[in-house]
Amino acid sequence: MHTFKISPKEHKIRLDHYLTARFPQWSRSHLKRLIDDGFVLVNGAHPKAGYPLKGGDDLQVLSRAPEIPKAVAQDIPLNILYEDDHLLVLNKPAGLVMHPAAGNWQGTLVNALLHHLGTFTSGEALRPGIVHRLDKGTSGVVVVSKRDPIHQSLSGQFKHRKVKKIYHALVFRSFQSLAGVMEKPIGRDRKHRLKFSSQASKIREATTYFKVMKNFPDLALLELTPHTGRTHQLRVHLSEAKHPIVGDDLYGARGYLPTIHDETVRERAANMARPALHAYQLSFTHPVTAEFLTFQAPWPDDFRQLVVPLFKDGEIPLTL
Repeated sequence: MHTFKISPKEHKIRLDHYLTARFPQWSRSHLKRLIDDGFVLVNGAHPKAGYPLKGGDDLQVLSRAPEIPKAVAQDIPLNILYEDDHLLVLNKPAGLVMHPAAGNWQGTLVNALLHHLGTFTSGEALRPGIVHRLDKGTSGVVVVSKRDPIHQSLSGQFKHRKVKKIYHALVFRSFQSLAGVMEKPIGRDRKHRLKFSSQASKIREATTYFKVMKNFPDLALLELTPHTGRTHQLRVHLSEAKHPIVGDDLYGARGYLPTIHDETVRERAANMARPALHAYQLSFTHPVTAEFLTFQAPWPDDFRQLVVPLFKDGEIPLTL
Protein backbone atom coordinates (compact mmCIF):
# COMPACT_ATOMS: atom_id res chain seq x y z
CA MET A 1 0.00 0.00 0.00
CA HIS A 2 1.17 3.54 -0.80
CA THR A 3 0.13 6.47 1.39
CA PHE A 4 0.45 10.19 0.69
CA LYS A 5 -0.39 13.40 2.54
CA ILE A 6 -1.50 16.09 0.09
CA SER A 7 0.41 19.32 0.63
CA PRO A 8 -1.05 22.84 0.26
CA LYS A 9 0.97 23.20 -2.97
CA GLU A 10 -0.92 20.20 -4.42
CA HIS A 11 -4.31 21.71 -3.62
CA LYS A 12 -6.88 21.29 -6.46
CA ILE A 13 -4.76 18.86 -8.50
CA ARG A 14 -7.00 16.20 -10.06
CA LEU A 15 -6.61 12.80 -8.45
CA ASP A 16 -5.84 11.01 -11.72
CA HIS A 17 -3.22 13.64 -12.66
CA TYR A 18 -1.60 13.32 -9.24
CA LEU A 19 -1.40 9.54 -9.54
CA THR A 20 0.02 9.77 -13.08
CA ALA A 21 2.87 11.91 -11.75
CA ARG A 22 3.44 9.66 -8.75
CA PHE A 23 3.37 6.38 -10.69
CA PRO A 24 4.94 7.03 -14.13
CA GLN A 25 5.61 3.28 -14.48
CA TRP A 26 1.86 2.60 -14.62
CA SER A 27 -0.32 3.53 -17.58
CA ARG A 28 -3.14 6.03 -17.19
CA SER A 29 -5.66 3.34 -18.08
CA HIS A 30 -4.35 1.12 -15.28
CA LEU A 31 -4.54 3.98 -12.76
CA LYS A 32 -8.09 4.72 -13.92
CA ARG A 33 -9.01 1.08 -13.27
CA LEU A 34 -7.49 1.28 -9.79
CA ILE A 35 -9.70 4.28 -8.99
CA ASP A 36 -12.83 2.79 -10.54
CA ASP A 37 -12.32 -0.57 -8.81
CA GLY A 38 -11.96 1.01 -5.36
CA PHE A 39 -8.20 0.55 -4.91
CA VAL A 40 -7.72 4.29 -4.26
CA LEU A 41 -9.02 5.98 -1.11
CA VAL A 42 -9.08 9.66 -0.17
CA ASN A 43 -9.83 10.20 3.52
CA GLY A 44 -11.21 6.68 3.60
CA ALA A 45 -13.71 7.30 0.77
CA HIS A 46 -13.78 6.13 -2.85
CA PRO A 47 -13.31 9.22 -5.07
CA LYS A 48 -13.84 9.78 -8.78
CA ALA A 49 -10.85 10.14 -11.10
CA GLY A 50 -11.50 13.87 -11.46
CA TYR A 51 -11.68 14.55 -7.74
CA PRO A 52 -9.78 17.81 -6.93
CA LEU A 53 -7.40 16.99 -4.11
CA LYS A 54 -7.26 19.31 -1.09
CA GLY A 55 -4.33 20.21 1.11
CA GLY A 56 -4.31 17.79 4.05
CA ASP A 57 -6.10 14.94 2.24
CA ASP A 58 -4.94 11.44 3.13
CA LEU A 59 -4.48 9.38 -0.03
CA GLN A 60 -4.10 5.61 -0.04
CA VAL A 61 -3.33 3.43 -3.05
CA LEU A 62 -3.90 -0.27 -2.46
CA SER A 63 -1.32 -1.67 -4.86
CA ARG A 64 -2.36 -4.00 -7.60
CA ALA A 65 0.33 -4.88 -10.11
CA PRO A 66 -0.57 -3.85 -13.65
CA GLU A 67 -1.80 -6.69 -15.79
CA ILE A 68 0.47 -6.58 -18.83
CA PRO A 69 -0.38 -9.15 -21.49
CA LYS A 70 2.45 -10.94 -23.24
CA ALA A 71 3.00 -10.12 -26.89
CA VAL A 72 1.63 -12.94 -29.06
CA ALA A 73 2.39 -13.93 -32.63
CA GLN A 74 -0.14 -12.82 -35.24
CA ASP A 75 -0.18 -13.44 -38.97
CA ILE A 76 0.06 -9.83 -40.14
CA PRO A 77 1.65 -9.20 -43.57
CA LEU A 78 5.05 -7.53 -43.58
CA ASN A 79 6.53 -5.53 -46.46
CA ILE A 80 10.17 -6.56 -46.09
CA LEU A 81 12.72 -4.43 -47.95
CA TYR A 82 15.76 -6.35 -46.65
CA GLU A 83 16.51 -9.22 -44.29
CA ASP A 84 19.58 -11.11 -43.11
CA ASP A 85 20.53 -13.10 -40.01
CA HIS A 86 20.91 -9.92 -37.96
CA LEU A 87 18.19 -7.46 -38.88
CA LEU A 88 15.19 -6.61 -41.03
CA VAL A 89 14.26 -3.44 -42.85
CA LEU A 90 10.52 -2.96 -43.35
CA ASN A 91 8.15 -0.59 -45.07
CA LYS A 92 5.62 0.06 -42.30
CA PRO A 93 2.10 0.91 -43.50
CA ALA A 94 0.20 3.80 -41.96
CA GLY A 95 -2.17 2.59 -39.24
CA LEU A 96 0.16 -0.09 -37.87
CA VAL A 97 1.23 0.52 -34.26
CA MET A 98 4.86 -0.35 -33.54
CA HIS A 99 4.50 -2.38 -30.32
CA PRO A 100 1.88 -3.51 -27.78
CA ALA A 101 0.79 -0.95 -25.20
CA ALA A 102 -2.38 0.10 -23.39
CA GLY A 103 -5.20 0.16 -25.93
CA ASN A 104 -3.19 -1.75 -28.55
CA TRP A 105 -2.15 -5.10 -27.10
CA GLN A 106 -2.53 -6.87 -30.44
CA GLY A 107 -2.31 -6.10 -34.13
CA THR A 108 1.07 -4.37 -33.85
CA LEU A 109 4.36 -4.68 -35.71
CA VAL A 110 5.79 -6.71 -32.81
CA ASN A 111 2.93 -9.22 -33.13
CA ALA A 112 3.74 -9.54 -36.83
CA LEU A 113 7.46 -9.94 -36.12
CA LEU A 114 6.82 -12.73 -33.61
CA HIS A 115 4.88 -14.61 -36.28
CA HIS A 116 7.57 -14.03 -38.90
CA LEU A 117 10.62 -14.76 -36.72
CA GLY A 118 9.27 -16.89 -33.88
CA THR A 119 10.39 -16.19 -30.32
CA PHE A 120 13.43 -13.91 -30.25
CA THR A 121 15.08 -11.67 -27.69
CA SER A 122 16.20 -8.23 -28.66
CA GLY A 123 15.32 -5.14 -26.67
CA GLU A 124 12.46 -4.95 -24.17
CA ALA A 125 9.96 -7.76 -23.55
CA LEU A 126 7.00 -6.00 -25.17
CA ARG A 127 9.18 -4.29 -27.78
CA PRO A 128 11.46 -7.02 -29.12
CA GLY A 129 13.48 -5.79 -32.05
CA ILE A 130 12.13 -2.25 -31.91
CA VAL A 131 15.09 0.09 -32.27
CA HIS A 132 13.18 3.23 -33.25
CA ARG A 133 9.56 4.15 -33.80
CA LEU A 134 7.25 5.75 -36.29
CA ASP A 135 3.89 7.17 -35.25
CA LYS A 136 0.87 4.99 -35.99
CA GLY A 137 -0.17 7.31 -38.81
CA THR A 138 3.29 7.55 -40.38
CA SER A 139 4.34 5.14 -43.12
CA GLY A 140 7.83 4.21 -44.26
CA VAL A 141 11.20 2.64 -43.51
CA VAL A 142 11.86 0.94 -40.16
CA VAL A 143 14.85 -1.19 -39.10
CA VAL A 144 14.35 -4.08 -36.66
CA SER A 145 17.05 -6.01 -34.80
CA LYS A 146 17.04 -9.79 -34.31
CA ARG A 147 19.61 -10.07 -31.51
CA ASP A 148 20.64 -7.98 -28.52
CA PRO A 149 24.13 -7.06 -29.78
CA ILE A 150 22.57 -5.81 -33.02
CA HIS A 151 19.95 -3.91 -31.05
CA GLN A 152 22.61 -2.23 -28.94
CA SER A 153 24.65 -1.23 -31.97
CA LEU A 154 21.70 0.24 -33.86
CA SER A 155 20.36 1.98 -30.75
CA GLY A 156 23.77 3.55 -30.29
CA GLN A 157 23.76 4.83 -33.86
CA PHE A 158 20.38 6.47 -33.31
CA LYS A 159 21.47 7.91 -29.96
CA HIS A 160 24.63 9.42 -31.40
CA ARG A 161 22.86 10.67 -34.54
CA LYS A 162 24.76 8.46 -36.95
CA VAL A 163 21.55 7.39 -38.69
CA LYS A 164 20.23 9.54 -41.54
CA LYS A 165 16.45 9.77 -41.90
CA ILE A 166 14.60 11.48 -44.74
CA TYR A 167 10.85 12.06 -44.65
CA HIS A 168 8.45 13.41 -47.26
CA ALA A 169 5.48 15.50 -46.19
CA LEU A 170 2.71 17.46 -47.86
CA VAL A 171 2.02 20.60 -45.83
CA PHE A 172 -0.28 23.60 -45.99
CA ARG A 173 0.94 26.88 -47.50
CA SER A 174 3.83 27.25 -49.92
CA PHE A 175 7.29 28.31 -48.74
CA GLN A 176 9.29 31.42 -49.58
CA SER A 177 12.59 29.86 -48.48
CA LEU A 178 13.43 26.75 -50.48
CA ALA A 179 15.55 25.29 -47.67
CA GLY A 180 16.17 25.97 -44.01
CA VAL A 181 16.18 24.71 -40.46
CA MET A 182 13.54 24.63 -37.73
CA GLU A 183 14.97 24.72 -34.22
CA LYS A 184 12.53 24.63 -31.34
CA PRO A 185 12.89 22.58 -28.16
CA ILE A 186 9.76 20.52 -27.55
CA GLY A 187 8.15 18.41 -24.81
CA ARG A 188 4.81 16.93 -23.83
CA ASP A 189 2.02 19.51 -23.87
CA ARG A 190 0.92 20.58 -20.40
CA LYS A 191 -2.81 20.47 -21.21
CA HIS A 192 -3.15 17.86 -23.96
CA ARG A 193 -1.34 14.63 -23.07
CA LEU A 194 -1.40 13.32 -26.65
CA LYS A 195 0.36 16.38 -28.04
CA PHE A 196 3.84 17.86 -27.87
CA SER A 197 4.69 21.54 -27.92
CA SER A 198 7.49 24.08 -27.67
CA GLN A 199 5.54 25.57 -24.74
CA ALA A 200 5.84 22.47 -22.56
CA SER A 201 7.28 22.72 -19.06
CA LYS A 202 9.97 20.11 -19.77
CA ILE A 203 11.49 20.59 -23.22
CA ARG A 204 14.43 19.07 -25.10
CA GLU A 205 16.34 20.43 -28.06
CA ALA A 206 14.89 19.55 -31.46
CA THR A 207 16.26 20.39 -34.91
CA THR A 208 14.71 19.69 -38.31
CA TYR A 209 16.20 20.54 -41.71
CA PHE A 210 13.80 21.06 -44.58
CA LYS A 211 14.03 21.36 -48.35
CA VAL A 212 11.13 22.29 -50.62
CA MET A 213 10.72 19.62 -53.27
CA LYS A 214 7.84 21.48 -54.90
CA ASN A 215 5.69 24.49 -54.10
CA PHE A 216 2.07 24.17 -55.19
CA PRO A 217 -0.72 26.73 -54.87
CA ASP A 218 -1.54 26.67 -51.12
CA LEU A 219 0.55 23.55 -50.44
CA ALA A 220 4.17 22.38 -50.44
CA LEU A 221 5.91 19.02 -50.76
CA LEU A 222 8.87 18.87 -48.37
CA GLU A 223 11.93 16.73 -47.78
CA LEU A 224 12.55 16.67 -44.02
CA THR A 225 15.72 15.54 -42.24
CA PRO A 226 15.42 15.41 -38.45
CA HIS A 227 18.74 15.96 -36.69
CA THR A 228 17.15 14.95 -33.39
CA GLY A 229 14.48 12.30 -32.87
CA ARG A 230 11.89 13.75 -30.52
CA THR A 231 8.36 12.37 -30.42
CA HIS A 232 6.14 14.19 -32.97
CA GLN A 233 9.10 16.46 -33.81
CA LEU A 234 8.30 17.02 -37.49
CA ARG A 235 4.60 17.45 -36.79
CA VAL A 236 5.20 20.01 -34.03
CA HIS A 237 7.83 22.00 -35.92
CA LEU A 238 5.67 22.29 -39.02
CA SER A 239 2.50 23.07 -37.11
CA GLU A 240 4.16 25.82 -35.07
CA ALA A 241 5.67 27.23 -38.27
CA LYS A 242 2.06 27.51 -39.56
CA HIS A 243 2.66 24.76 -42.15
CA PRO A 244 0.83 21.79 -40.55
CA ILE A 245 0.97 18.46 -42.34
CA VAL A 246 -2.12 17.69 -44.41
CA GLY A 247 -4.33 15.23 -42.52
CA ASP A 248 -2.70 15.93 -39.15
CA ASP A 249 -5.83 16.97 -37.27
CA LEU A 250 -4.10 16.61 -33.88
CA TYR A 251 -1.90 19.56 -34.85
CA GLY A 252 -4.51 21.77 -36.45
CA ALA A 253 -4.55 20.67 -40.08
CA ARG A 254 -8.33 20.78 -40.44
CA GLY A 255 -8.37 24.49 -39.62
CA TYR A 256 -6.16 25.17 -42.65
CA LEU A 257 -8.42 23.47 -45.20
CA PRO A 258 -10.16 26.76 -46.16
CA THR A 259 -6.76 28.12 -47.28
CA ILE A 260 -6.84 25.71 -50.25
CA HIS A 261 -8.65 27.53 -53.04
CA ASP A 262 -9.00 24.64 -55.49
CA GLU A 263 -12.13 22.73 -54.45
CA THR A 264 -10.94 19.36 -55.77
CA VAL A 265 -7.58 19.64 -54.02
CA ARG A 266 -9.29 20.80 -50.83
CA GLU A 267 -11.59 17.78 -50.89
CA ARG A 268 -8.68 15.38 -51.36
CA ALA A 269 -6.84 17.00 -48.47
CA ALA A 270 -9.94 16.79 -46.27
CA ASN A 271 -10.23 13.06 -47.02
CA MET A 272 -6.62 12.28 -46.03
CA ALA A 273 -7.23 10.00 -43.04
CA ARG A 274 -3.79 10.38 -41.45
CA PRO A 275 -0.85 12.81 -41.53
CA ALA A 276 0.65 12.97 -45.03
CA LEU A 277 4.06 12.04 -43.64
CA HIS A 278 6.21 9.24 -45.06
CA ALA A 279 9.61 7.98 -43.84
CA TYR A 280 11.08 7.73 -47.31
CA GLN A 281 14.73 6.87 -46.62
CA LEU A 282 16.82 5.39 -43.81
CA SER A 283 20.63 5.03 -43.81
CA PHE A 284 22.75 3.30 -41.15
CA THR A 285 25.91 1.23 -40.69
CA HIS A 286 25.37 -2.52 -40.58
CA PRO A 287 26.49 -3.68 -37.10
CA VAL A 288 28.23 -6.79 -38.49
CA THR A 289 29.46 -5.99 -42.00
CA ALA A 290 30.19 -2.28 -41.24
CA GLU A 291 28.66 -1.43 -44.62
CA PHE A 292 26.75 1.86 -44.78
CA LEU A 293 23.31 0.91 -46.09
CA THR A 294 20.50 3.04 -47.52
CA PHE A 295 16.92 1.89 -47.94
CA GLN A 296 13.99 3.66 -49.54
CA ALA A 297 10.26 2.99 -49.32
CA PRO A 298 8.05 4.09 -52.21
CA TRP A 299 5.10 6.33 -51.46
CA PRO A 300 2.02 4.39 -50.28
CA ASP A 301 -1.17 4.66 -52.32
CA ASP A 302 -2.92 7.27 -50.17
CA PHE A 303 0.11 9.58 -50.23
CA ARG A 304 0.61 9.08 -53.96
CA GLN A 305 -3.05 9.73 -54.77
CA LEU A 306 -2.90 12.94 -52.75
CA VAL A 307 0.37 14.32 -54.14
CA VAL A 308 0.83 13.13 -57.74
CA PRO A 309 -2.25 14.96 -59.15
CA LEU A 310 -0.79 18.22 -57.86
CA PHE A 311 1.94 18.05 -60.50
CA LYS A 312 0.13 19.68 -63.40
CA ASP A 313 2.83 18.70 -65.90
CA GLY A 314 2.58 15.06 -64.89
CA GLU A 315 6.18 14.90 -63.69
CA ILE A 316 7.30 14.22 -60.17
CA PRO A 317 10.84 14.92 -58.94
CA LEU A 318 11.70 11.33 -57.96
CA THR A 319 10.74 7.85 -59.06
CA LEU A 320 8.55 7.05 -56.07
